[in-house]
Amino acid sequence: MGFGHANLPVKWCSNMLNRKTPSCMASLKLTNSHAIRRQFKCIIGYTEENFLPHHATSFSMKLCHKLFIECFSIIHALPDLLQEEEGLGAHTGVVLLSTSIGVRYFWCHKSVRPCGDKIPLQCPVCYAIRTLKFAGSASGAYNVRCQCGHKMECTAKNSPALYPEGGTGWGKQICYGTEADYQAAWSAPRDKYDTYL
Repeated sequence: MGFGHANLPVKWCSNMLNRKTPSCMASLKLTNSHAIRRQFKCIIGYTEENFLPHHATSFSMKLCHKLFIECFSIIHALPDLLQEEEGLGAHTGVVLLSTSIGVRYFWCHKSVRPCGDKIPLQCPVCYAIRTLKFAGSASGAYNVRCQCGHKMECTAKNSPALYPEGGTGWGKQICYGTEADYQAAWSAPRDKYDTYL
């Protein structure tokens, strides 16, 4: 089922398309990033360049239910919901932007996505598929080795960050603000959910 008005006169539709209305982006052309941050309470975004929206349908519906029906704080609801959404994590990371902090959540897997980095599963030397083994650390550095003898040391692209224990799960990186700002929002009492994150 499509959206639109099939019964409207063609002249009216063409007039609507040709109207000179200011765009939303033009109204947000502000030079100060702090002024931009005051324009919204919070924004959820996705980090994948070729994002496929249907991967986020279940997550978005659960998040809306938690926020608008159960009245949870977004900072409390988001990490718990992400634990249920490994399929979303395999496709994209999730970003939470607020007026005080920005947090990027990214999915890590010890055998296919070390420290959240998307690594080709084909060895660049012997071209074998799924022969690469990863050994990582909590600091964001990891080693790549193949059965053919190929070895490589890498540093995670999203370092510094908080990586999951055991190498599999969701990692967290503060984009702006500080860990203290994050903890202040996390510790806010329930009656402050409307003013805090």
